[in-house]
Amino acid sequence: MKRLTLNLLFLSAARLCTCAWGFPVVIDPTIQYPFDVTQISQYLIITTNQESGNSDVSVSNFELGANKAPVPAQGAFGGPDISSQPGVPSYAADIFEGVGYNGNVAVTDPNGKFDLSNVGIYADPETGIRLAGSRSSDTIGCSNSFFNDPNMYPNTYDPLTGSGQIVNQNQADQSTKISSSNDYPGVSFNYDHSGLLVELSAARDSINNLVSTGSITRSNGEIKDQTYTFYADDGVNVVDIYTNGNDFKLQNANFVIQGSEFSKVIFRITGDKNMLIDNANILLGDGGIDYTSVMFFSEHNNYDFSNAILSGVAFWSLGEEKTTISMSNVQGCTQLIADVVELDNVRLSQCQGAGFTPIPEPATAILFTIGTVLIRKRVPLLL
Repeated sequence: MKRLTLNLLFLSAARLCTCAWGFPVVIDPTIQYPFDVTQISQYLIITTNQESGNSDVSVSNFELGANKAPVPAQGAFGGPDISSQPGVPSYAADIFEGVGYNGNVAVTDPNGKFDLSNVGIYADPETGIRLAGSRSSDTIGCSNSFFNDPNMYPNTYDPLTGSGQIVNQNQADQSTKISSSNDYPGVSFNYDHSGLLVELSAARDSINNLVSTGSITRSNGEIKDQTYTFYADDGVNVVDIYTNGNDFKLQNANFVIQGSEFSKVIFRITGDKNMLIDNANILLGDGGIDYTSVMFFSEHNNYDFSNAILSGVAFWSLGEEKTTISMSNVQGCTQLIADVVELDNVRLSQCQGAGFTPIPEPATAILFTIGTVLIRKRVPLLL
């Protein structure tokens, strides 16, 4: 029997090729990070602090799992007031507005505390707020905060019409108030986060061992008064940031990550300095890069952001030393992982309902359709 041979002419690296029969062959490399995030990807906020005596998560004013305000907010519907930073570039990808119902939170320390004040949480009711600690005033403190309020506390902004109204605490559905009298709707106590902690530890080790593919060097640590665009290659980009011993600071600037749907980016902040934002934005470009494909990672650094728009970028701090993510007047979509997370005047959701895409099983699948061969294959990862 004569063997048939497929002669493939690649038109674009790992994307589209044509076989001898004339059928188009589309190759989807399904680029993934080399670590599992099945549990990590369920949460907007994860805290890992193992020291008692302080709040692991503290949020005051506005909302999690939603961004019910124009971008930039400029004080609309009560705030936050994000009006002094530079304008969003025309080539930035769309920034999420609306309700994502993805404001899930994990507090992994049995002695940790979760504090809310004047916050509307919109989350998956099957996940919600998962606290490792038992039910007591030492593990939860909530004031005028609501879980999946059908009346849309703190406001009813509709991104399709650009209109809405403020909803005060008395206008919210009182059965959704996060309080002991309501049996803390949306909150789980004594939750076992052991599997999540294993994933976080494995992810930290994997990221630290990745081979660098590039770097950003700022001798004074600053990106200031400009729009800085990082162009990502297809595949996993591992970019080390060097600041000559200074904090890495964005001031009056846009930081835009431009890449294709085949791009992933991990920015590793080197040294023990912090990442700061003052009147600046970190955004995805319009080249097709996915909203769950970019993270900033550190082991020793704190993140301190003020007056910022975040879109499609996660911030992880996973190390042995205590680290804090602190944000004030910030809106957009992100994921936050640190020992302690402190938020004030924020409207934050998780991007497209996920953190980072879980590694698929099985690793290889071939799908055939009439006239088209769609090949899904696992591309070798940087290890």
